[in-house]
Parts: sequence; structure tokens; C-alpha cells
Amino acid sequence: MNSKDLTLTAIDGIPARVPFNPFIMHLAASLIGVDYCRDYVQKPEILVEGQIKCASLFGIDHVNVSTDAYREDTRQ
Repeated sequence: MNSKDLTLTAIDGIPARVPFNPFIMHLAASLIGVDYCRDYVQKPEILVEGQIKCASLFGIDHVNVSTDAYREDTRQ
């Protein structure tokens, strides 16, 4: 079962297993070697790159492109 099917069955309440979806903002920035506050939270393409890298490395079932990262930037 692929990640999409697993997630959809979880929404229906009958997953084969619980989808793996950790919140990985700081880890994602670190793994691609970018500054969290300057690059990761302000450039969506970099956020996506980090999320996809983590998904590939750790077998994450779906990525999260939450706006929480931008709200955490204290330099606003």
C-alpha cells in the first residue's frame, strides 16, 4: 500500500497501520543545510525541499507545509 492509500484509509478509519507523519521543521532545515529563520521559513521552495528530503530519508508518509514555520520567525 502506498502512502496516499494508507493516508486515505486512515481518514476512513481503517488503516493497515498508522501513517508516519512527524512534524520535522527544524530537522528538515538542518538536513538540507539551510538557516531555519532566514531560509526555511521564508522561502517555500526551500521548505518543500527539506520536507521531501526527510520523507525520502525516513519513510514519512506525507509532508507538512504548515505556516507554523513562518510564525516562529522571531525577526518579523
